[in-house]
Amino acid sequence: LRKRKYLAAATFFLLPEPPMLNTALDVIVTKMKDLSLAFFVARLINNPICASSGNGLGGNTLTIGGNFSLGSIGGGAGFAGSAMMSGSTFHSGSETVDEVKYENWNPVISDDARKLLNGHGAKIAKDDTCLETLRLIWLGRCDDASLCLSGCSVNEEDGKVVTDDLAVPPSFGTHDPSSQQRSSAMNRMSELKQSSSEKSANLRVLTKANVMINFCSCPFLLKQIKAHKRVLWSSSLLVSRALSRRG
Repeated sequence: LRKRKYLAAATFFLLPEPPMLNTALDVIVTKMKDLSLAFFVARLINNPICASSGNGLGGNTLTIGGNFSLGSIGGGAGFAGSAMMSGSTFHSGSETVDEVKYENWNPVISDDARKLLNGHGAKIAKDDTCLETLRLIWLGRCDDASLCLSGCSVNEEDGKVVTDDLAVPPSFGTHDPSSQQRSSAMNRMSELKQSSSEKSANLRVLTKANVMINFCSCPFLLKQIKAHKRVLWSSSLLVSRALSRRG
């Protein structure tokens, strides 16, 4: 840690038996600033399925120390190692696993992974709508995730859904101070502009394009996850209104 070799440090914390998982996750999140990697590690280390348990995944499935299998990371539909996907079915060794549709998918995560999402994850995703939506989905709060993605919120006092005007991301020149969401978005984009001064022009254009894609894709994502019609309509109207107001 003193040498700032954080990846190596986190790796060494995972070597003991049992692994020092919370310490490793703390290093990955606070030092490496990589919530996705921390969540992956939390799911992997707590995966109850081991290569030696006779689970039918085949002897050539990729594993790490302690016989943790990379071929069946609990909670998702992905398979690493020798797995192949054909159509809506995953094939891994001698086992065939049907792909689970979103509406039937029940995320299964460990207590450590849940603690990570509720702790560091909540702070990191506070000003990132897409990341916050994913966090809520993994926690099994799909209705809250739909509201978050749509730009709506729930009044804590009466439980009613509140819609707040959206604005096209500030990187495209929008200045409309009528929303608290807009203020946080402005802060994010100012940080982006500061860091982008060192980036190439192509990367800056790509970053802006991704911001715009994230903004415009919310109604389409809500349709795919079969959100409530009123939530879908609200999102569509808010995005359309913001784009129209921007010209």
